[in-house]
Amino acid sequence: MAKWTEESNCTYGQALLPVVHDVYGLCLRVLKLSGEASYNAPDHPLRGLLLGDSGRICVAGHAAVQTYLQIEHREKANCDIYLSANILLTYTELHMHAPQMEATLDCSILTIRNRTNGFSFGEFIPLYKYLHDTCPRESDIFFQGTRMWTDSTCRKITGLGDSIWRAWTPYPIEDIWTRIVTWKLPLFQLVGQFPRAPLGLSVEIATYLHVMGDPLDSITSMLLTLSMCRSRVELAKYVCQTAGIDETSPEFPQTWKRLAIIMVSYDECGKSDEALGFCGAYLQNREHPRFEDDIRPVYEESADCLAADRQTKTLPVALAESFFIGGWVIALVKAASSEPNPTNWPNIEIHSVAFSGLYLWVASAVVVACFIGVSQTETSIPRLLQGMEYHLPETRARPEARRPSLASRKETSWCVTGHERAIKGGLNSWRPNKWVKRQRQEFGISTLAMVGFVGAAMITVVTSYATAIILSYYVPPQGPDCRHIPESLMFLIWLMSFTLECLFDQKLKGKLLFWSVFTKDLLAALSNIAIVVITQWGVMNRCGKNVSL
Repeated sequence: MAKWTEESNCTYGQALLPVVHDVYGLCLRVLKLSGEASYNAPDHPLRGLLLGDSGRICVAGHAAVQTYLQIEHREKANCDIYLSANILLTYTELHMHAPQMEATLDCSILTIRNRTNGFSFGEFIPLYKYLHDTCPRESDIFFQGTRMWTDSTCRKITGLGDSIWRAWTPYPIEDIWTRIVTWKLPLFQLVGQFPRAPLGLSVEIATYLHVMGDPLDSITSMLLTLSMCRSRVELAKYVCQTAGIDETSPEFPQTWKRLAIIMVSYDECGKSDEALGFCGAYLQNREHPRFEDDIRPVYEESADCLAADRQTKTLPVALAESFFIGGWVIALVKAASSEPNPTNWPNIEIHSVAFSGLYLWVASAVVVACFIGVSQTETSIPRLLQGMEYHLPETRARPEARRPSLASRKETSWCVTGHERAIKGGLNSWRPNKWVKRQRQEFGISTLAMVGFVGAAMITVVTSYATAIILSYYVPPQGPDCRHIPESLMFLIWLMSFTLECLFDQKLKGKLLFWSVFTKDLLAALSNIAIVVITQWGVMNRCGKNVSL
């Protein structure tokens, strides 16, 4: 090879030129470096390919043509014999070594010829198997002695650049739709079962947005609501004990449950201050001679109607939970146990499972919300409570009092409505007054307990986030990957939403508070939905740091 380089500064006869061109035509696919001067340098990137018979063929063919083109008009030297003995020989050897050369072409990042139509697993699988079987582990198309393609190899094969916005290939439409139906519709079906107070269209929409846009505050508020209910239960039991009801008698649990639901109903109407007055009036009424005949039935009938009005949706929620969690687990096991082929890409399916895992907290949130329940109509609780007050002749009603009616409640502002009622306790998943110390002290809830509620909500959401991260981490190639970015971004949006919620709760009041939180939750929910849609579309269907199947 060195001798040929030294003697290549000569011209040769036209008779050998077609032979040289034939050799050169094949070898140029390997070299693709027509302007380089030295092919024998120790640090040349193709030195490994230029050794042996196939390497000599390429060097001879390339050098011969370049020499002819560059010094065609120089004085002819005595090199015809050398050419005959080498070029003709190499031309003969070319056919012997052609299969070896064809395989060698695909085992270097500089000479690989294979191309796909973008980032397509269907085309990757046969190509990956071919390169895996024909190229050595030390080839520069593989990542550090492994069998994973490097990012450069992937980009060259797919023809994709390194742009964040353009270097990706959308999934087929049928695959996008299948994954949405399989993974996302059960999730939205479960969210659709979330109980919402019927306080107007804007409040119902705000309930859904708050759950999807701020799960940390939603879970915290529901835990606070359960604690407030427990406080009312303790107060109701204390009233029963004060009234002298035997704790072992059937009357004791029946009475405290009825008293508790009446007090909780006052809380939901924004009239928590009347709870203590209600308990005092009940104790006074028990001393009245007509209590058993006329007064007790009023309490019992009102409490039973309030309990019947409270909607829980136990069966629909149980079915939705089963579809979501059961389908998620079955699909995860199925994807993890399947082998990749041109029509089945378990890596992508597991990533879809991981994104659904981000919303596993929804399952627990919906269950807690169903335990609490909501009224079926906006006017049910005020109507029943006002009716109870009217029919308690010895305590609440007056001879000149008007009969219960919607008009009288509006005229006397008996109960706040709409946004104001939502702010003052009408929504179990949103308690904007939770940071007001005086409000918490009324229910015996300490600051430490509030920290515990926030911690429990954080654990629930972080567990879902960790599930998604771990699943994506162990999908080959194992380790941190670009798919962790949208998952982490969604979690970060929830953290920011909760931070803004705490700020709004302490700084804003009234309708400004409601609409500020509404806007914040809308942006957070839409942002997360947009991330899910974009990833389902295929923005992560691109080359990464390395590729393996």
